[in-house]
Amino acid sequence: MKKPQHVREEALAEFRSHKVSVLCATDVLERGIDIKDLDYVINLDLPINAITYIHRIGRTGRITQGYATTFFAGNEPLLYEIAKMLRENNEEVPETLKAALAANRVAD
Repeated sequence: MKKPQHVREEALAEFRSHKVSVLCATDVLERGIDIKDLDYVINLDLPINAITYIHRIGRTGRITQGYATTFFAGNEPLLYEIAKMLRENNEEVPETLKAALAANRVAD
C-alpha cells in the first residue's frame, strides 16, 4: 500500500533527526536523497540492476565507511554484474558473493 507523500516525508525526517533508528524503504530512496552518517543498509532482495544496487548501498559511503547486507536466493544473474562492478571500482568482492558465484557456476 502506497503511503501519502506527507507520511513518507515525516518518516524520513524522524529518521534523519534520530527520533527513529530504523527506516524501511523502497527504491524511492535509492537516488537523490542524502542521509548523513548512515552506518548500515539492508537489502531484503536484489534490485533490478547493478546500478540500482550501487545507489542503494552507496548510502553507507557518503561520509564514512558503512556496511551493506543483501539477501538473495539461489542463482541470481545480477550477482555476476555486481561482482564485476565491485572489481572495476577496486572494491572488495565479499567471500559470500564469491561462494555464491562458484556454487551457481556463474563465471566471474
